[in-house]
Amino acid sequence: MTVGTFTADGTASVLDLSALPGMSYASVTVSNGATLQAGALANLTLGSLTVDNASVSLPALTKVDYETVTLRNGATLQASLLTSLTDQSLTVDAATATLPALTSTNYESVTLRNGATLQASALASLTNGSFTLNNASVSLPALTKVDFESVTLQNGATLQANLLTSLTDQSLTVDTATATLPALTSTNYESVTVSNGATLQASALASLTNGSLTLNNTSISLPALTKVDYESVTLENGAMLQASNLATLTDQSLTVDAATAMLPALTSTNYEASR
Repeated sequence: MTVGTFTADGTASVLDLSALPGMSYASVTVSNGATLQAGALANLTLGSLTVDNASVSLPALTKVDYETVTLRNGATLQASLLTSLTDQSLTVDAATATLPALTSTNYESVTLRNGATLQASALASLTNGSFTLNNASVSLPALTKVDFESVTLQNGATLQANLLTSLTDQSLTVDTATATLPALTSTNYESVTVSNGATLQASALASLTNGSLTLNNTSISLPALTKVDYESVTLENGAMLQASNLATLTDQSLTVDAATAMLPALTSTNYEASR
């Protein structure tokens, strides 16, 4: 166990932790071009790591649990062996996190803002936490699972997840941002909100069940949508929804307030409330 506060500030500062295989209950700050030597560091738990206008490489790092990691002001962090984040907060603010082996997060809070970059091409699963992009763009080509997760995109953010097929027990908010989910086919127990000119590209989305879809001052087209069951759909403030193949509404609430719903194939409703 390593307990304490460790700080290196300025280009002439070197923090040498090269003999440590792990740290717990420790606060480490590296800033303004300082150097952290920690080639053997394999785990960080129950503490904090802050990198501010500096670059850090942790080639042996494999475990980050109950840790707060903050990167800002052009900072870079490279951790090539790190595969998972658990009970952890990761904030990347105008900085870069390179985590090529990361495959899953659980009970995590991940925030990227102000042009931040997350390189996590192997990330397949986001569960039981939150993922926020604010004026940042991320591509997650391996992402296939998003369960019990709150995902928020805002202020010009973009998220591309080409393999994601379903959203379950999840909140997705897209506000003045873009979510590109070309393989998404279904949502269940979800809350989806798209607002203020935001874009949701989900051309394969066929089923909305047991949740809510809200469009506020934006337009989306769902050409594959054929099933809307036990769902609350709200369109407001000039919003438009086009669903050319939707034929029935069942056990569903549809509210259209100063907005447009284009449902040319709709032939029947059952146990619905429309207004």
